[in-house]
Amino acid sequence: MRQGAPFTAGEKGVYFLKTIQYWKAVELGNLLNLQPANERVAALLAKQKAVRKLIAFITTRVEMDIHPIFEEAIAKTSHALNAPMACLHLSDEENGKLNLLYSLGLNAFHKKALNTLSLDGVSPPARTHAAEKPVLYFGDQAPAGLAAMASAPIKGGDFPVGAISVMWPQGREVPEDEDRSDFMLIMGRLVGLAVDHAGLVNGLLDNLNEMTKIKTEAERYAQELDQTNRQLVQANSRLEELSRTDGLTGLFNHLFIHQRLQEEILRAERQGHPLTVLMADLDHFKRVNDQLGHQVGDEALRFFSRILLENLRRVDAVGRYGGEEFLVILVDCDLESGIMVAQKLRKKVESGSNTPPFDPMGGFTVSMGAAQWNLGQKAKELIALADDALYEAKRGGRNKVRAAHKKSPAQSESVPEDRRASKA
Repeated sequence: MRQGAPFTAGEKGVYFLKTIQYWKAVELGNLLNLQPANERVAALLAKQKAVRKLIAFITTRVEMDIHPIFEEAIAKTSHALNAPMACLHLSDEENGKLNLLYSLGLNAFHKKALNTLSLDGVSPPARTHAAEKPVLYFGDQAPAGLAAMASAPIKGGDFPVGAISVMWPQGREVPEDEDRSDFMLIMGRLVGLAVDHAGLVNGLLDNLNEMTKIKTEAERYAQELDQTNRQLVQANSRLEELSRTDGLTGLFNHLFIHQRLQEEILRAERQGHPLTVLMADLDHFKRVNDQLGHQVGDEALRFFSRILLENLRRVDAVGRYGGEEFLVILVDCDLESGIMVAQKLRKKVESGSNTPPFDPMGGFTVSMGAAQWNLGQKAKELIALADDALYEAKRGGRNKVRAAHKKSPAQSESVPEDRRASKA
């Protein structure tokens, strides 16, 4: 490094780029004209490529963020040396430590073992930092669990600031490579020049603990955000469910069952399948409320809802249309089959409701009207037909099922209010 007055920002940039050009010429000059005539030449070319890529990566970051350079350096070094594991340490001279900053391919055991090393220790990163030259440890000399570990110093100027290392786990063949040390020395020097240029050595060491805290906080916030997102998804799902279901019975509400009928009509039109609807109404429901109370009346609505859900197919749909009226959509079902379904439901209500809390009045019954969709018919027209049939069932003595008669659209638009009131 230059003695005397410190570099200006411009001088430092020029020095950095000239230094890289120097290393290109001096360290790589013998590689530029090589042809892949043998394995060593091929390996040298791979190293040359790694060095060129790292230089290119660094020179695009004159106002550099140093951390991507660290990651790029260990990635390119491990790839060129066919080493599955690599790491980079920076030195903390004040505390006599080498701190692991980045790693590649290390398992939890090796991360823990290499996380903080003594500068006076016997580990390869410590030895290369002290000797300021590459070292290679094989077999029993290598750290536990490794077949070999090679390290080279990271030098920012005239002094080492860390170490770059590659490793081969036990059981993995370590390739013979007489150029490994020179190559790692070059890579360490390039990283050191980048560190020196960025002027971050002291800052990185001072802020290492702060970086760890920030990372921990970020992970905690990410977990909290993930948990919040899950809660939002659940809340949105619940809101969606509430927007389409009746709070008392759990069935679809009026708006959604009407929307569902429109969808099923479109599907029946496309596929040519039959579609039948049932309009059901609890008989003398006002009497249930008056004699047994509104809580028992609510239970009667829930009781009938359970019978509907337990005796209909998954493809069918049922909703509370209003008050004690229910709309059932029977998919791929003609009128004859729909009447059979309605009779089954009616009988289950009649036989099953003569139990507490409905037994004081002998249970209750239900009347139903059935109508089959015809091509060109709208949802409200089909509902009006089923409602007419329900009115006929009520007028015929209640606890009955009646089928609708075909009417023109003008005749089946709506049900008069006086007839609707008389259905109870």
